[in-house]
Amino acid sequence: MRSARCSPSTIASRRKHKFPTAVDDAFDALVWLHAHAAEYGIDAGRLAVGGDSAGGTLAKVCAVLARDAGIALALQMLIYPGTTGYQQTDSHSRLADGFLLSGETIQWFFE
Repeated sequence: MRSARCSPSTIASRRKHKFPTAVDDAFDALVWLHAHAAEYGIDAGRLAVGGDSAGGTLAKVCAVLARDAGIALALQMLIYPGTTGYQQTDSHSRLADGFLLSGETIQWFFE
């Protein structure tokens, strides 16, 4: 990580809690890190968010909330995030079965 000049941080969100708990946990952690970055030798002006799947969705939401709160982020690293509030798409229909997440499971996430 030294050659990349970055300091990765991770948070553990509370699982199995209803929305918006994970969003609140993630954004609270970002706000805290921004406020305390210097204490850890981190440049608060070079913070980034990232994640995959649900973590990518949380990272994207945090980026929007950070923008609205005046916290500038250096970048976002989003790996297949969910970015829509619905799943009635052609790909969801065609790929509903045979993969790790079934259409039924995805529907459960939305409920």
